[in-house]
Amino acid sequence: MEIPAEGVAEGEWIRKWQGEIQKVLNDIEAARVALAKAADRLVGVDKPYRKHWTAKLDAYERQISERLAKIGIESPKQLRREVNNRRTKVRQINTKTKPRLAKVNEEIKRLEIGRQNLRTQLRKLNERITTARRNKAEELTKSLDDRIIVSVQEAGDRSQLLNELREISVEIASQQHKIQNREPQLQSIVDNVTPLELAEALRNSGHLSHGGEETTLVELCGVTTNTQNVLCGIANDILLLNRLETVDAPDVPKIKVRREGEENN
Repeated sequence: MEIPAEGVAEGEWIRKWQGEIQKVLNDIEAARVALAKAADRLVGVDKPYRKHWTAKLDAYERQISERLAKIGIESPKQLRREVNNRRTKVRQINTKTKPRLAKVNEEIKRLEIGRQNLRTQLRKLNERITTARRNKAEELTKSLDDRIIVSVQEAGDRSQLLNELREISVEIASQQHKIQNREPQLQSIVDNVTPLELAEALRNSGHLSHGGEETTLVELCGVTTNTQNVLCGIANDILLLNRLETVDAPDVPKIKVRREGEENN
């Protein structure tokens, strides 16, 4: 826009200012045009390189796809998705599962301690009951002037333990993991250990404390190492182990009568 010469204060200075601004605008326009041409040249220069690298990338991905197909993955994209999915799962494990697992482990530990305490109480109660029965048997024997001798065999009736052991051994047996000549070996175990002693041995890979000495089912009961190993698999199932620990093996009273003039009963 031309500024009129008349009626304008400092008109000459304004016209000069306008001229200078126009020169700058012309320079900006020239720069814009040059920049646009440079951008076009950049695209032209870039295109063959990108084409070359794209071809190389396609060939590489085809090669990778063939290798991945052999392990059941369709393409590198699928592999990247799988990796991302695994990373997401790992993050979930670290942020959610592990904290929950720590709490669960603490609860399991607390319950296991409680379970051990209950086992100890059960053992002590069994001992107290047996002791009370033996004391009473001694009193009866004395009151009868030893003509009738009453005694108590601790956990003498283990028939229920044998039945449970038979059933459980069938449940845990497999074609490659079973007991040969099973019946006499189970009977030998039942004859030599109580339910709590057997459970202790199974929890400790066949080792137990019997009569104040450390031994194994193999040494104490004369069973094979395979039988011991098969039965120790019971400890992997807490419900099966509980069945053995809580089997009732009652004491058995024995009465002997001494005839008149006889020393033997």
